[in-house]
Amino acid sequence: RNRSGNQLVSYQLPSQTGFLNVTENSPATVQNSGWEFTLTSSNFKSKNFTWNTSFNLTIPRNKLLSFPGIESSSYATKYVVGQSVNVIKGFKYLGVNDTTGIFQFLTAKGIPTYSPTNISGNNFNDIQVIGNLDPKFYGGMDNSFTYKDFQLEVFLEFKKQTGVNYLSQIYGGNVPGGEFNLPAALLSRWQKAGDKSEFERFTTDASSSAGNAARRYFTESSGVYSDASYIRFKTVSFSYKLRGRLLEKVKAETLRFYINAENLLTITNYKGNDPETQNFYGVPPLRTIAVGCQFIF
Repeated sequence: RNRSGNQLVSYQLPSQTGFLNVTENSPATVQNSGWEFTLTSSNFKSKNFTWNTSFNLTIPRNKLLSFPGIESSSYATKYVVGQSVNVIKGFKYLGVNDTTGIFQFLTAKGIPTYSPTNISGNNFNDIQVIGNLDPKFYGGMDNSFTYKDFQLEVFLEFKKQTGVNYLSQIYGGNVPGGEFNLPAALLSRWQKAGDKSEFERFTTDASSSAGNAARRYFTESSGVYSDASYIRFKTVSFSYKLRGRLLEKVKAETLRFYINAENLLTITNYKGNDPETQNFYGVPPLRTIAVGCQFIF
């Protein structure tokens, strides 16, 4: 458990002051805590075959313990005392109205609306805490198998988390209906009364009710967050070490053939192209496969 306070931070200022920020000591106290586990085991060992496993697991926790004067600071709408510093604040997403085809949201009083408000300092603020981006847990597992002169090593990494899905970028730029690339899933958008769809009707008018609901409210709602947990075959390595007279002829000490693969497979239900980078129009970690041989003389 680690607590830190009086941190030196860059405090945000209103742009009309002429400066975007000023360096100051923050009055906030932040606590990071958690558990870390490591386990290594020799699962099987014989004359020709061995199997070893190494496993690690981290369960992190983060909390803003105190922040005197937060209500009058520029962080009043960003942080919540008692919550993680990675708290998500936004509108509660209700889905697409099957009659109008427009995104709906819940007000702070639980009333459906197309246009929630985020006016601070009064009773009409519909911004609510909708989660946090802290991973619930993460870790990895490495298995190493050896049979005579063959060796196989498989490393898996995993993470349980919530992340920003691809809908954030789809609706965060141009309004669907404009001229730009969209995922094929949006072909199942709402088109007529009675349609049940997770995608709003298309529009080319950014200032329309549908346009405002998409650009101004949906991208600030729980609709753009979803499960981003995954298990990834991070590295897989297979090798064979050659022995015998051939090595003596070439006067080599070792001759090893190998094939290495990175990011070979990812198991996830994430809505997007990669749960780690969470960037729909970006490039995810590349799958690479390398084949080679190693000589040691």
